[in-house]
Amino acid sequence: MRVREDRVKATNRQHLLKEFENIKFKDGESIDYFAVRINSLVSRLRELGEEVKNGRIMRKVLRVVPKKWKQVAVSIEMLLDLDTMSI
Repeated sequence: MRVREDRVKATNRQHLLKEFENIKFKDGESIDYFAVRINSLVSRLRELGEEVKNGRIMRKVLRVVPKKWKQVAVSIEMLLDLDTMSI
């Protein structure tokens, strides 16, 4: 039974990692709501034993922001240390 549980966790982890890699802003979605969605996803990944660093999360958020926020995202990337930031 333990082996099956590990396989289920591994499968769930892979599914959530895929979801993390494919996450995008929905039409009209606010940055606050997107932050809640991505934090929820990261929490579930961490519960399954996946280490997701804050820098990776920040880079992902900045990579998928809507066009109207791209200049702000570029400025954040250039001026701040993403590895020390949290969403």
